[in-house]
Amino acid sequence: MEDRLQQRAQKKQQRGKELAGQVQTAIQELVALGIAVTQVAISQKVGLSLCALRQYPLVKKIIVPIGEHNRHNRKEVFKNFTCYGASGSQDV
Repeated sequence: MEDRLQQRAQKKQQRGKELAGQVQTAIQELVALGIAVTQVAISQKVGLSLCALRQYPLVKKIIVPIGEHNRHNRKEVFKNFTCYGASGSQDV
């Protein structure tokens, strides 16, 4: 029984290494194509859901900081965003 659990853990770890490589490749491809590197774009490129990718610690280490970076950048963009009404005047 313990051997089976150990084999399962080893398989999951190996799969995680493979997926981490696929994620790295996906990131490189997105950059080369000029497409924004987001968690969604990565998951689409790899062909697995974000939920599935996050099950692997090595993959999670790669994709979580990308999401945090993108969220931070969105906040910065909208912090400096000015909204103009239909008349062209600035709404306050």
